[in-house]
Amino acid sequence: MLCELPYSVSDLEEMIGCEFFEYSEEGLGQIYGLYLAIEDTGLFFRGLSPKDFKSHGVVAYMRSYEQNPQHVLDTLCSVLKVEKHDLPWVTSNDFDDRWMVYRIDDNGNEIEMYQFLNESSAQSIVKSFERKGHKQSYFIKIVQNKSQ
Repeated sequence: MLCELPYSVSDLEEMIGCEFFEYSEEGLGQIYGLYLAIEDTGLFFRGLSPKDFKSHGVVAYMRSYEQNPQHVLDTLCSVLKVEKHDLPWVTSNDFDDRWMVYRIDDNGNEIEMYQFLNESSAQSIVKSFERKGHKQSYFIKIVQNKSQ
């Protein structure tokens, strides 16, 4: 998750001129979703409250492999004309920790391939390469916030 927005599903539809689709999710019931490409990034919005419910209830998700999550948040705020401090909730991740997927080539060189915000996404890509039978080795390193 990236953040919660101070808008209802219907408010957001009106603001951005796009309609949410409705789907059912086990344990949550009817949900509203919208995938939106903004500049060079993609965001998924999920509304948990009924469309006619007028309080906020939309959460924005970003792709797990975004290279610059702070840019995604800044872009979203710019498009919606809202300040970060006006958002009811923003992920507690300070966006500095990364799980880096590396490959070791035939000469023993480590080559950074991808960055992820969570370990499970990094592990998933490593497993997919290993299943394909690539002869290189793949591993994950965490790069932590310098202020920690």
